[in-house]
Amino acid sequence: MNKTEALDNKYWNELNDKSALAGITLDSSISPDDFEVYGNRLTERLMLMFRKAQSVDFTEASILDVGCGIGRIMKPFSKSFKEVVGVDIN
Repeated sequence: MNKTEALDNKYWNELNDKSALAGITLDSSISPDDFEVYGNRLTERLMLMFRKAQSVDFTEASILDVGCGIGRIMKPFSKSFKEVVGVDIN
């Protein structure tokens, strides 16, 4: 492991020690409720963009979330799409 990798590992470990969600949001003060609210807001913005780009009935469409992590936006997407699939390396 080189010096940069060691510093990266130290940084991520310090974030994780502060909050399990900090490594995802880079905000060590975020609560699980705030985390969900952020996911809902992000999904709302994405849905606005999708609707502008496509005039599709999303209730009959599927969406793939690549790099979904713990699924922060999958739950809100499930309210708009027929099927939501998430994959993550972890």
